[in-house]
Amino acid sequence: FPPNLYSVCGNTVLDLNGLRFEKPGRYRIDLAVDNRLESSLPLTVHDAAAKN
Repeated sequence: FPPNLYSVCGNTVLDLNGLRFEKPGRYRIDLAVDNRLESSLPLTVHDAAAKN
């Protein structure tokens, strides 16, 4: 970082195309920095073939 700039913030977009889940259910996405868990996001996977 440049002098006197210690952090920045911004939105993150996760590209999950191609990511496969074995079955519908509740999952989480963990963000780790230097092998340290910093944050988790919940993710619910629905069956695309199921009718509402």
